[in-house]
Amino acid sequence: ALDHELRFILVNSVFSSMAKMEPADMTGRNIVDLFPFMKESELLEAYKEALLTKQSKHLDHINALDPSQTFRIFIYPNPLGILVTFHDISQIKKVEQTLIDTTELFKRLSTNVPGVIYNFYLTEEEAPVFPFVSAGCESLLGI
Repeated sequence: ALDHELRFILVNSVFSSMAKMEPADMTGRNIVDLFPFMKESELLEAYKEALLTKQSKHLDHINALDPSQTFRIFIYPNPLGILVTFHDISQIKKVEQTLIDTTELFKRLSTNVPGVIYNFYLTEEEAPVFPFVSAGCESLLGI
């Protein structure tokens, strides 16, 4: 948690471990003094905006010290300042990127395959459904 001057007023053990500092060494200190790389960051701007507007915010933020880490950050204004929570979503982001890459590969393959690729299933009422049919269907079957 940070006060209105962006000084730490509460630091849990998980965050202090990530920061490689003791909570007592962080408490009372300004976040930019402890983490100078935050001076021009979108995260600092989000903290200031939440303090100014008194509106909760959330954003996905790539760790400046470890770009392989992405955090979903929630910022909750309160009478003392803001409460900030971090959730490591690095694995989710990797899975999302894999899905995007796989989808792109499938699109390229289905566009260039000399034939038809389709997805077919029957509903509970045994009605046929084709959620996907490649472009080759029109050239081969005229439909």
